[in-house]
Amino acid sequence: MTVTRPPPSDESLGPDGGNPGESAASAEVAAIASRNMQIPLTMPTLLVLRALLTEPTVAKYGLEIIRASGKPPGTVYPILHRLESLGWVTSVREVSAADRARRRYYQLTPTGRARAENILAQARMRLIDSL
Repeated sequence: MTVTRPPPSDESLGPDGGNPGESAASAEVAAIASRNMQIPLTMPTLLVLRALLTEPTVAKYGLEIIRASGKPPGTVYPILHRLESLGWVTSVREVSAADRARRRYYQLTPTGRARAENILAQARMRLIDSL
């Protein structure tokens, strides 16, 4: 016997299908995401994209992105992996490091940069419009 559960009601989920109580602006940002990319566009994703765009021609290692985004490694690294699988980000492992673990450096591709700039601009406008 197969039991199917009804989908949760809209009130029980936030705009990204997760946290309840997120703002309408977040819902708008999520709508932009569904039109522009195959990655959930959550606030952490926006923060990672913003961190990568601060100096888009400079590769950043994970801890730099973690610090700039204010999000923990368990949030940032899966986002970076998804962005890389979509071709938005490239990564390169450091050749050698004698006194520490080798770092992986991340950088937006030209396509990723253009899309990130577009999405962040749209998100800003949606946020301003919602005020």
